Amino acid sequence: MRTLIIEDEPQLARHIRGALVRHGHSAEVRHDGAAGLQAALDSPPDLIVLDVNLPTVDGFEVMARIRASNSTTRIIMLTARAEVEDRIRGLKGGADDYLAKPFNTARVRDRLIRIDSRLSPRLPRSVKTWITLSHVYSTASRAGVAAAEKESTHCTKRR
Repeated sequence: MRTLIIEDEPQLARHIRGALVRHGHSAEVRHDGAAGLQAALDSPPDLIVLDVNLPTVDGFEVMARIRASNSTTRIIMLTARAEVEDRIRGLKGGADDYLAKPFNTARVRDRLIRIDSRLSPRLPRSVKTWITLSHVYSTASRAGVAAAEKESTHCTKRR
């Protein structure tokens, strides 16, 4: 899963990136809102981990512009702004989840697993159909090869 981390605290960004990479994500980091927004629009990732208090453009505005581009990228807001009003604003603005700092790494990992499992429903129907058919074809092909190898081995033994 391609992940973009938009976080202005370098040490925290490295920590988040390391945790994501250990769990199989490819992750890149941007340290301000404008650079993060540009990266998200130029090459939309599967997931964005987004801080609110960012230099140049705040996280709420970054998310608003991403959503205005009709992006279906998953967004987790990970921020020190833990007030109920901020959480509501983030979730109503299009965040898939909103976690307050300080955070527990296991909790973030669990949220990422949940988002991973929900990723495919956001794909367009034609893409989901292709993936399903591709998987069925691939499975059938592997099964056919295995059956042919088994039959070949079985035939060889009979001779």
